[in-house]
Amino acid sequence: MTKPERVMRDALIQANIPASFQVPTANGFIIDFVVNDTNIAIEVDGEKWHRNRKKYDKMRDKINQKETVYRKGYQTLRFTATEVCNNPSGCIDVIKEYL
Repeated sequence: MTKPERVMRDALIQANIPASFQVPTANGFIIDFVVNDTNIAIEVDGEKWHRNRKKYDKMRDKINQKETVYRKGYQTLRFTATEVCNNPSGCIDVIKEYL
């Protein structure tokens, strides 16, 4: 688990938002978090991992739109690692808007 993922996990716990971590999809991708009993998927995009990875991200998003995540009705919320680490409560506010 990366530091930004730990920050998000802790923020979700602190906000009493139950979520599952590292949820596999049928298309081989893993969703960082899924808020339990909802259709909300949360992705924390780390700069180190995703730096110069726009092609990968576009491909992943295109597959997800056509495959499991969206077919099952998930609403995917994406946050950068910087957003999560610098303003976790702001990220939680966004998540709460979708609950």
